[in-house]
Amino acid sequence: MLRVAGILSLSGLLAAPLHTQGPGPPRLVASDSTGIDAGQFLGDSGTYIYALMPDESDDVKAAIDHTVAHMSFIVRPIARHRLARTNHPPLHITFGVRHDTVVVTLEHTNPIQTPRDGHAVPWASGVSSETYSASITFAGDTLRQLILASDGQRIDAFVFHEGGDRVDMHVTLSADRLPTPLVYTLTFRRTPAS
Repeated sequence: MLRVAGILSLSGLLAAPLHTQGPGPPRLVASDSTGIDAGQFLGDSGTYIYALMPDESDDVKAAIDHTVAHMSFIVRPIARHRLARTNHPPLHITFGVRHDTVVVTLEHTNPIQTPRDGHAVPWASGVSSETYSASITFAGDTLRQLILASDGQRIDAFVFHEGGDRVDMHVTLSADRLPTPLVYTLTFRRTPAS
């Protein structure tokens, strides 16, 4: 039976080196044309909420169909169902920033609280009721969240644009029994209140 169910409702890319700016916690640095520090808010404590921009995001159902297209007709519907259950586009994403941790919460999932220093910690998925290893790293304008399972991994690469007002969430989910990784991008806009 396909264990992709557990692997993820969320997460980040393979660990890259931490990017720091002198003493203190790592911060993101803008690479967009505005010249604004796109990760400035990640250097300051607070809670930041982003709303999904469906018209600017990929069609997750189509991405799932592409990933399972070459599976046998017996396994394909099981894989499609499990991937759809764990990759439902959230309407909101929240970043809770503390001096030593970042908490990433996608709507309808348990918050993923990880240390800013890149160390992996256990995370219990509310969708699959399994425990995984989660970590984050910073590189330039990107926060990468990695979730490891026994049969695969999920990488959520959050790329900040427009001085932190927009974030693109690039998801790459690979599993032993998937013929190709599931890959899609969701775009979010920072809400005025955050």
